[in-house]
Parts: sequence; C-alpha cells; structure tokens
Amino acid sequence: MDIKHVLSRNPMRRYITIVEASRRSESAVKWIAVEGGTVSVGRDDEGFSFDNERPRHIAYVSSFEIADRP
Repeated sequence: MDIKHVLSRNPMRRYITIVEASRRSESAVKWIAVEGGTVSVGRDDEGFSFDNERPRHIAYVSSFEIADRP
C-alpha cells in the first residue's frame, strides 16, 4: 500500500496529463514528401568513420514521406 501511495503522488503524473492534453489540441501531423533516387553515401577521406561507411558508394533510396515532428 505504501508504494502505491507514493506512486500516486508522483509530481510527473500531473505534468504528463498537461502535456497529453496539449498534444491533443495540436494541429494534424504534416507529412513531407522526399523524392527517391541515387545518393552517394560513405566516406573516402582519412577522417573517422565506421567500417560500414567505407568505401564511398552509390545507394538507391526509395521515395518516402516523413512527419514534420516526432
């Protein structure tokens, strides 16, 4: 019972309720279209890079949409 009481008094609970209410009142998510095509990815210089970033290569990216916010 004690832990249930402590958790029920969590100050973040009120904050989360306020944030959720404000999110509901926001406008609808806008989607941004990104055209696909070939892109050059990776590195060829001597700077730091992970092993999967070498050598620089061409990749095809399909068209997609991304939201204007998380």
